[in-house]
Amino acid sequence: MKRLKKILLVIWQFPQEIIGCFLILMVKGKRKYINVLLPGKQSKYGLVGVYIAPNLFNSGISLGSYIIFDGRIEISETDILHEYGHQLQSRMLGPLYLLIVGIPSLIGNIYSRIKKKDNKWYYSRFPENWADRLGGVNRDML
Repeated sequence: MKRLKKILLVIWQFPQEIIGCFLILMVKGKRKYINVLLPGKQSKYGLVGVYIAPNLFNSGISLGSYIIFDGRIEISETDILHEYGHQLQSRMLGPLYLLIVGIPSLIGNIYSRIKKKDNKWYYSRFPENWADRLGGVNRDML
């Protein structure tokens, strides 16, 4: 039953699964498991699989079941939980994820870099603020 659920999830998230798989192959990402406090699970830690890439534009990205980070940046639990929130968005939205979350997130990231906006501006906007809520990130406490 667990295997069937996983297969159905891959089919539901197919566009971002294909892009994520292709991106990992392109950037030669290496899988690593990191123990983080999961949202909604009081004091319960869980392993989140992430891929570390040699060069990913000093950023992180979530595509389907893939969370990928640039290996040159320091990755915090907040970063992992934020991308985990994007992963939950992908599970909810399925094939609409790239249109509703992926493209706006990418455009917001590029815009914030060009205009030299701070992190507070970037993470206060949709869909980043939604990913933070889903991932249990409270930026007011940071």
